[in-house]
Amino acid sequence: MIETAKRKKWSKGKSKEKSNNLILIDNENYDRILREIFKNKILTPSNLTERFHISCSLSKKILNDLVKQRLIVEIKKSNKQSIYIKNNY
Repeated sequence: MIETAKRKKWSKGKSKEKSNNLILIDNENYDRILREIFKNKILTPSNLTERFHISCSLSKKILNDLVKQRLIVEIKKSNKQSIYIKNNY
């Protein structure tokens, strides 16, 4: 009898869970974000995305809006990530 060679079973690789983030927010969620956003020392779009389950583009728009209102200050901006802190003035 001929033995069949065992084939190597390839793993499917590591797959990240798809997050179900909001792409639109209402006034109630926006107010909640504004109340809780200043508890962090450093603000980044990825921090907002993870904490409030919103999309990254929405978190960037919220942070840009807060910069225009002069509530936060942009410290560092690269083409991939921006870092903000509270405005103490």
